[in-house]
Amino acid sequence: MTADLARLLAAMQRPGLMSVCHRGEDMAFKTAVVDAREAAAYAARVAAGEADVWISVARVAGPARENQGRGTATDVLGLTALPLDLDIKPGGMPNWGSANAVVADLSSLVGREPAVLVNSGHGLQPWFILDSGDEQWSCDGPDDPRGRAMAAL
Repeated sequence: MTADLARLLAAMQRPGLMSVCHRGEDMAFKTAVVDAREAAAYAARVAAGEADVWISVARVAGPARENQGRGTATDVLGLTALPLDLDIKPGGMPNWGSANAVVADLSSLVGREPAVLVNSGHGLQPWFILDSGDEQWSCDGPDDPRGRAMAAL
């Protein structure tokens, strides 16, 4: 898992900050806003302590910080990936085959495979990396396309 997370973070890397959240044995939810270049090392360090780790798909406003919040929608500066959460449950995906079929169909529509396909234990989470040069995923431009980015998510 650590290798997949490092590969995902490397593919998502953009200048700026991103949120890394985790929950350890004490079940307390903790956050860090770190330089994107340091996110993989930070996530690996907390994961080594048997923590569940979540990462942000957004670049967020600073400053870098620990346990002072991961940021809100108004702190988002741009998106780096589009994740999909295909939980196998009543009202969700009926089975693993259906979840895999959705991933295959979406990959065909997007024109590429997901950078990472996470098996969460109760479903699949494909992550499609966005083109770093595509301004439509930036939320800090002159026309602030935040609504378009939020609609995509």
